[in-house]
Formats: sequence, structure tokens, C-alpha cells
Amino acid sequence: MSYKAKNISKKEQGIVAADFFLSDNDEHYFYAKGSLKNINEVVKPGKEVEGKGYYIISKDLKKADLIYSPVNTKERATWKNLTF
Repeated sequence: MSYKAKNISKKEQGIVAADFFLSDNDEHYFYAKGSLKNINEVVKPGKEVEGKGYYIISKDLKKADLIYSPVNTKERATWKNLTF
């Protein structure tokens, strides 16, 4: 999965693929594969980065929600019904 992220805050922010996971809406969750070269950046205010996140998913998975849920905050965002 490709990411493009922009820091719109006034402080440096970290973005890592592990802050995102896929859900098939049936209690199955797919997390970033830690041994692969996933996005892991510190982004300065006003700057934008691009990177990849690699997930191991079932070959039968046709669509899922992408959920952003960083560990150290209460932030949460969802992109519904992404197709593969």
C-alpha cells in the first residue's frame, strides 16, 4: 500500500506503517509486516512524505477498511471499502 502524508501540525510528527491496519469488517485485522521496508518517517511541520506499507492479507480479500490508529494518541481515521 502506498502512503502520502503531510504534517499539518506545528510540531514534528512520526508516521509509521504500524499506525495503520486493514479490517475486513468480519473481525479479521491485518497489520504491517515488521520485517519489510515499511514507511517510518519523522515529518517536519508543513512537509510531505511518501512511502510504502506492506501487509500480509488473504488472497481472497477483495475489500477492507484502512484504519489509522496511532498507539500514543486517541486519533483515529478510517478509509472505507478499499478494493484490492
